[in-house]
Amino acid sequence: MVQIASHPEWCKYEAIRHERAYCSYRNLSSLQFKSRVNNFLILCVCRYLFNEAHPSVSKKHFFFSYIGETILDGTNAEIVGNAFNGANSAFPMWRSNMVAVLPYL
Repeated sequence: MVQIASHPEWCKYEAIRHERAYCSYRNLSSLQFKSRVNNFLILCVCRYLFNEAHPSVSKKHFFFSYIGETILDGTNAEIVGNAFNGANSAFPMWRSNMVAVLPYL
């Protein structure tokens, strides 16, 4: 996979597509040991988790790590509000058993 990711032509092709979320082989190769996982790969995982276990079934909400950072920094309440309003429209957050922020790996 690392060789495909470093190939000048093949690295651009889609490795994973889940609905509108996709990542290339270059994004997928970020799963290497001690490497920062690419945001496009995290997006694919979040989309998969959302569809496999909708919050109305799993009673869980997952957020990108950026939301957690924004909460801690207190820099942009609009972004946090938008994320929480969207999550609440899928399933009321007060009825959830878990709210998690996916960390950078």
